[in-house]
Amino acid sequence: MALQRVLFEAAPPPAEMIALTFGDLDGDTSPDILTIEDPTGIGPQVVRHYEQAGTEWFLVAEFPVGAETDRFVALTVGSLDGDSLTDVLLIRDDEQGNVSAIDQYNFSIGELAFVRNLVTEPRDTHRFQALDLGALDRDRTDLLVVDWFFFELIHEIQRWEFTGDELQLFQIVRESIPPAGRLIDISFASICDDGDLDGICDNDDNCPAAPNSLQTDTDSDGSGDLCDDCPADPTDTCDLGGSTAEEIPADEGGTIVTPDGDLTLDIPPGSLPEDTTVSVTQTMTLPNDPPVDVELTSGNGIGLVIAEYDFKPDGLMFDPPASLSIVADVSDLNATQRSNLNIYLFDPALDTFVPFEPPGCTIDENTPGTFIATCIIEVSHFSRFSVIAPTDTDGDGIPDLFPPQADNCPTISNPGQEDSDGDGVGDACDEIGVPTVSEWSLIVMTLVGMTVGTVYFNRRRAAQT
Repeated sequence: MALQRVLFEAAPPPAEMIALTFGDLDGDTSPDILTIEDPTGIGPQVVRHYEQAGTEWFLVAEFPVGAETDRFVALTVGSLDGDSLTDVLLIRDDEQGNVSAIDQYNFSIGELAFVRNLVTEPRDTHRFQALDLGALDRDRTDLLVVDWFFFELIHEIQRWEFTGDELQLFQIVRESIPPAGRLIDISFASICDDGDLDGICDNDDNCPAAPNSLQTDTDSDGSGDLCDDCPADPTDTCDLGGSTAEEIPADEGGTIVTPDGDLTLDIPPGSLPEDTTVSVTQTMTLPNDPPVDVELTSGNGIGLVIAEYDFKPDGLMFDPPASLSIVADVSDLNATQRSNLNIYLFDPALDTFVPFEPPGCTIDENTPGTFIATCIIEVSHFSRFSVIAPTDTDGDGIPDLFPPQADNCPTISNPGQEDSDGDGVGDACDEIGVPTVSEWSLIVMTLVGMTVGTVYFNRRRAAQT
């Protein structure tokens, strides 16, 4: 490694340049450098802003910081709170006050304003020496700090995270005890391309376009759930509008909404046992799909699947329960079907669908002839969930089989359910000219009676003549 050139020099001794950081600090696309300098060598210190123009660097502004007795030993820049201002963090070593502290300032063109103190430790036990802001994960800003435990002669690299407005120690990254080594400075560096900042190198990431540190791939097709159009379907023949996936932090919970907006799953904080990738895959349903078996308290029936979703991971438990809402257009159903609409859970042991009780669907006629169902249930565990209505093949308002109702002629519309001969088959479906056994008995008896009567009548008539 060879020195290329000197960018600029501080004033000659006793002036001292203590630390620096760089980047585009003011958003004008030109490189900037912030330094901590002691112009006199005896304090007070200042932060100076330098900017490049062509190949030259120029002093733009100078900002006094701290009290005359304060010594600032390191600084870094970044964004902590998502506003438009650049945040500057400085390590303040206050020998008189016996504290080692990290302070936050807001930087803008021509101004460096104190915001707050973030961390303060007793100087006789802790001495912060270096720090750098960056991102080790997607959900928080990370701060790496070198901390020297003065009496124990231990140097630590500490990882601090910003959660809300609080800066909290998250992890001890490394510890060094002399003479094994002394940690002096620290900086974030990229050891690989990680475009989504999930901690997984792009070359190894099964979903480099979206942060997915858990790397869940439910259908094992090589595409992580967050990048998979059909997370639980390796053939990718699902209904794309009703399929999606999210990584849900256990302590925060979260909400999953399908692209079409028809399904919403609200998971409360603390409901999951650990951080989990939750996915929903909607099965493609067609009008000519065969009916499915349903298990009702009043008996076995058959139903028409309006929408079916496969939730993963299978059997995932929620405590407290999650709230599931499914919206569906049920304008093609008749009034009886709509009034019996419900969400069903598939029971693999019974190979049938079991309804949630009590039913959780309401129907709204938004415009004349347009009926929208909204079904809401509390979910304690995952499986396949389906919105199901009774099957009514002939559309006469009588379900084919949905106890206690059963259509006596399911293929021909007969809303009155007329059954003149009481054989259980509606008149509309009774085959004309093919009598039942009982009908044959009646016919035979009638014919015999007519024959006997005719013979008797003829004999009487012959006797009279």
